Amino acid sequence: MQGNAATPIMIFDKPLMTADHATDISTPRPTPAAAQDAQQGSSWRLLILVFVVALLLFVAMRWQPEAWLRSQIDSQANKQGISLHYQDLQVNGFSVHLDKLSVHTAQMKAAVLLDGLDISPAWSSLMQAMLALRVRLIWQGQSVSATLHLDQRALDINDLDALLDVAKLQHIWKSRLPVPVDVRGMIQISGDIRLDTASGRPMHGDVHAVWQSAAAGMAGTMNPLGDYSLALTGKEQAKSVWHWLLAGGTAVVLEGKGDLNLAALKPQAWTVQGSVQLQPGKQPSPVAAMLGNKPVRLHVSGSVLKPQIQPL
Repeated sequence: MQGNAATPIMIFDKPLMTADHATDISTPRPTPAAAQDAQQGSSWRLLILVFVVALLLFVAMRWQPEAWLRSQIDSQANKQGISLHYQDLQVNGFSVHLDKLSVHTAQMKAAVLLDGLDISPAWSSLMQAMLALRVRLIWQGQSVSATLHLDQRALDINDLDALLDVAKLQHIWKSRLPVPVDVRGMIQISGDIRLDTASGRPMHGDVHAVWQSAAAGMAGTMNPLGDYSLALTGKEQAKSVWHWLLAGGTAVVLEGKGDLNLAALKPQAWTVQGSVQLQPGKQPSPVAAMLGNKPVRLHVSGSVLKPQIQPL
């Protein structure tokens, strides 16, 4: 036998393989065609799953009477300890609309009143084999929508989208101001938040708010201030500490940053700390004149709901 020759392995007098190809007895590698077939099979299974879920939703929405939906909603609310009342319930295709909604829990001092609530499947999430709902609520004439996904540990609020008219909401805080200041503009809110299902406490997220065409004044005289932005960022590894960043303005330029500590179970115990600097803009304005036309630096601390603001 020559040392460099490959010795064939014989079975029933026929060569099965040579020694040089002994490793070929392992599991054969899929051909490109086989890999493509496997990928197509996976895609077909996903499409079938989407079709089955959509069909079940269709059957539930088309064949179940509104009385059944009412009983299911009331049953789930009672299990969660929520007092839920609504004036009317309507089913339109895959969507459910609740009119004149009142929500109250034992932890709330007063019930939350909503003008309306729309619930429908989140089709984009369904295409990813994840069941989620698209929710739109109307509160005091303002619309807020988001995609909700619930698991055993957390509630994900994704694609948050809100456009709020400041003039229609200022009665909420106007009574707390030392002087009767009127404000105008629109607030655009977007982002994602993850909430702990057990406590309702924000775990992490990224939320941005922009106050567009901000204006303030008294006795019917409004002074344009520019656009202001507020960014809230909470990292999963930060252990309930969120970072906030404030910037923007033309008549009065704001720059601020700090932290929010949301570790407490009750929002009343959440705290804020940081600093804000107010600087007059390039063009003279009555608001800048109130600041003495010079930079003012403020320290923010205390409760998130009732922060203490002191000059530095």
